[in-house]
Amino acid sequence: MRSTKKAFRGFLLVVLMLVISTLVSLYSVEAYLRYAFHVSDLVAGYYPLGNSVAGAKIKMVQREYSINLDFNNQGFRDKDFSFERGIERRILFLGDSFVEGIGVSIEKRASNLIEALLHKKEDSKFRVVNAGQLATNPITYFENFIQFGAALKPELVVVGVFMGNDFQNSRTIPMPKNYSVTDTYSPRGSRISIPSFLYFGYLRNFILGVQSGKPQLVKSEVTDKFWDYYFKEKINKDFYIKKSSISLLKYNVFEDLLSQDVVQDFYDGKLNPSYFLSAVHSHEGHEGLLYDSKDLSNVVSIINVMNDECIRRGIKLVVVIYPDIFQVAPDIYSRHLIDTLKMFKVPNSMLQLKDLRLKFLKELEMIKINHIDLTPELSANDYHLFDGHLNESGQAIAAHLIYRRLKDLLTNG
Repeated sequence: MRSTKKAFRGFLLVVLMLVISTLVSLYSVEAYLRYAFHVSDLVAGYYPLGNSVAGAKIKMVQREYSINLDFNNQGFRDKDFSFERGIERRILFLGDSFVEGIGVSIEKRASNLIEALLHKKEDSKFRVVNAGQLATNPITYFENFIQFGAALKPELVVVGVFMGNDFQNSRTIPMPKNYSVTDTYSPRGSRISIPSFLYFGYLRNFILGVQSGKPQLVKSEVTDKFWDYYFKEKINKDFYIKKSSISLLKYNVFEDLLSQDVVQDFYDGKLNPSYFLSAVHSHEGHEGLLYDSKDLSNVVSIINVMNDECIRRGIKLVVVIYPDIFQVAPDIYSRHLIDTLKMFKVPNSMLQLKDLRLKFLKELEMIKINHIDLTPELSANDYHLFDGHLNESGQAIAAHLIYRRLKDLLTNG
């Protein structure tokens, strides 16, 4: 009898060890899947870096700064957006890389600084949602608003407009016709809910994906080669030759004009490739795209329609004008282009920007759009000279000016 009990206890011990071993193995697989994969919940129609940007972790190492670009499961550089109605008072930021905060850490960009100020001085219930996207334009901002922005039920929408390629890039994309505004969020396809770690949510989704032949998990990208990831090919000399087809570059003539450290930074992906290509084209005598009256009217039309949609929903809209560095420091930036990139002259498109900005301001006033022009308050010290984006100082100035206006609108309506 005693030996039977002993054997039974031994059997239970073996079973217990097998259960523990199985659970440890399963949790190890679950932990790995959570580290290497994510369940994307794409809410926008366009992603500059491709859909794989959702959940990506990119270290952006540039000549003037090094920052982490951590994207949420919806493909934005922010916490996951919540569409549930609750006690949150939301402010939505839309725009390009200036709003997204390329050039600074997430804590130092204007939207996060404003949220901190609101929590400190106004109301801790405020949540500032940043839906800025690199390499986008006002059409994208409008589409993001109608596809998911309105569904967030924000009290305020801040639209950042860059006085530069935001106008050129809007010329080829028509204003959507017969569009519909998504006021209640409905996910694309079947949304996968992530159970708690206890229920092996990622492992279950992995098995479901294998069974159905439709992957439920997306591999999380981790890289420190930002421009390789952006262009989806290796940045090196061959890349520039292929993109420019310029004999000067192919035979080292243009390279010899530049300092070797600048050339090497371009080849190593530590500077925006478009600046190098622009410099090569300028050296060849090619003028970039010039602005015309249609560029201005296109952007004004987009802003006006977005404002109408905001008014219908009781949402206040503010347009923030982000100037190009040439507009705030023409002498310094001209010297930079000539001395560093060996451009013979400042492109005519840059010379047009001051007049374009003044006309844009006049149009915003005529249609009574709340707006903030950052140009008078910024200087060359507020930009990364090579990169062209705002540095921490510039983002802080933007935050201060925008916060003042938002506080006034929240208080006085």
